[in-house]
Amino acid sequence: MNYLKTKLKRIGRTIFLIVLFFPIFIFSQKKILKDEKTEQLLPLVRINYLLNNIIKEFDYTNEKGEFNVLNEITFDALEFIYLGYENKIISTKEIAAQDILYLTPTIYQLNEVIVTNNNKPYNYGYVLEKKSNEFWVIQGGIFGVFIENNLPKEQLIKDVKFSIGSRVKQDNFVLKLHFYKAIDGKPKEELNYGNIFYKVKKGSKGITEIDVENKNITFPKEGICIGLELIYSDNLDISNKKTFHKKECLILDMFTNTNRLTFQSGREKGKWYKLEIKKINNLDLKFDLMYGLNLLDIE
Repeated sequence: MNYLKTKLKRIGRTIFLIVLFFPIFIFSQKKILKDEKTEQLLPLVRINYLLNNIIKEFDYTNEKGEFNVLNEITFDALEFIYLGYENKIISTKEIAAQDILYLTPTIYQLNEVIVTNNNKPYNYGYVLEKKSNEFWVIQGGIFGVFIENNLPKEQLIKDVKFSIGSRVKQDNFVLKLHFYKAIDGKPKEELNYGNIFYKVKKGSKGITEIDVENKNITFPKEGICIGLELIYSDNLDISNKKTFHKKECLILDMFTNTNRLTFQSGREKGKWYKLEIKKINNLDLKFDLMYGLNLLDIE
């Protein structure tokens, strides 16, 4: 009889442990994100962890479209954001039931642009301004700069340029490039030119160019906002760190400017804020990131 009671207790404990850790077991499984129509793996997709529709944390799929759900985060849904695809929100119940998740592609067309003959690119923007400070860019934030257009007609954007302030000490940094329609000098609606990624080479420093000529992106008369988002290609998780070491950040150059043209996206969806720099010696220091463009004349 005692033996039977002991056996039943052990079985009860086992059942309790299975129930207790069952959600963690589910969320510890690897998930894969694919294109709904082509079954193509989707790399470096942004994943927002939502609780009551508020972003609590973020992550990315790796270069194979894989990710592990962060089970230490309290959330009720995941939101997947990838340019060229419909945003998708999936509940925790749906996530637990599926190992392969799908995003639905949207259709976009490239502009038809004719470049003039004997065309040499010329610099435009702020990348050649005198450096006055550095800014540490960490994973997940999008930092946008408004570039005003004072030219008489539209131009083709050949390259997007930015300036790296401190030599890059590792080779797992990936940047995602964003373009935004500008209204009153502020980033608003994102323009769909597909997902543009740039791998920052170890040892990089100074002016760096991302070639976008094949995207046929014109520099509109009302100007444009250029955004850079730092991603880690190996899904390095720094989300729980209170401080960041220099080697884990991409350090970009800034210049002194009173116009405040740089904006950052916060955790509130769709909201942008002017980049704030802490006061030093009671001085309100105003800096902007050194972004620029190489432009080509078009007919």
